[in-house]
Amino acid sequence: MTYESLVQKLINRVPQELNDGEWPTCRFPDEFRGKYRAAVKNLGLDYNDISTPYERVIWHVATEREREILMKGRFTAPQEQVEPQQEGRKFDTGKPRAGLLPAATAALLDLPPRDMDADELVVGALEVLNGGHSEGMAQLGSSILHLRMGDADIGTSTALLEVADVLTLGAARYGDFNWRKVGPWRYRDALMRHLLAYMGGDQMDSDSSLPHLAHALCNVLFLLELEG
Repeated sequence: MTYESLVQKLINRVPQELNDGEWPTCRFPDEFRGKYRAAVKNLGLDYNDISTPYERVIWHVATEREREILMKGRFTAPQEQVEPQQEGRKFDTGKPRAGLLPAATAALLDLPPRDMDADELVVGALEVLNGGHSEGMAQLGSSILHLRMGDADIGTSTALLEVADVLTLGAARYGDFNWRKVGPWRYRDALMRHLLAYMGGDQMDSDSSLPHLAHALCNVLFLLELEG
């Protein structure tokens, strides 16, 4: 889900009666206004029709999680799920722990991008999972990475930070690097589940509120580490 698609989703959520003049009086942060106006422009909407009163409506109908995204401009792991697990660790609540990214991440960055749509991605994943060779798995990961970058109009670093968000959430729930204690079959299942959800038009995982493609890429990295 892009920032613009979230704004469009919230615009569509506004009850019809509010469009007739029943504007809420809630306040919203100034930082939100600039991002909101840019999103409206990118959506090709007339800002004069959805200006300041409408900004209050959008902020009013948004959930707490959606307000966080509206402010930051990207998805991060929920704060209550990223508390420090070890005594003495710096308290970095809400920040993705990029140090959890597996070493296999580097293998994806060395490969040229290969454009694939959702259907091609699922077919490619099935071929790789049945073939079981690490080179094909790395290419699959590169394809997922670049598809996410294209979908959300983000750079490589932001896409990898989304994967770090997935890892941060997992570490908070199960412990650092606990994924190494689980058999590869678990990540094969999860990889296909997230790709099929994405293929079906679902961008975000309902459990984590993070992109399905970030979860899929995370599973690819696990498989590269465990089987590569």
